[in-house]
Amino acid sequence: MAWSAADAESYAYFDRAAQAITVRREAMSVSWYVSAGELETETTGRSEADLTLASSNAWTAPSGPESVRLWIVLRDSRGGRDFAQYELAVQP
Repeated sequence: MAWSAADAESYAYFDRAAQAITVRREAMSVSWYVSAGELETETTGRSEADLTLASSNAWTAPSGPESVRLWIVLRDSRGGRDFAQYELAVQP
């Protein structure tokens, strides 16, 4: 799952401890769902300090041929979200 640099926005943030306005960048979280098979983890992502524009996951497909749905939900740390859905064909 990849996103553009504009998707992880920078924003002004008031740091109470420093009593100053600083700039932070949104952290990105990816939730993974499949209708069959097994995911390595349910959630991946990047912290606000990590400038990488992608996150991945490992999937073990079911043993027999079937159609599997994959849903991916991308969330930023300020409440924004987007999603994608894919149909995967598992071949013998």
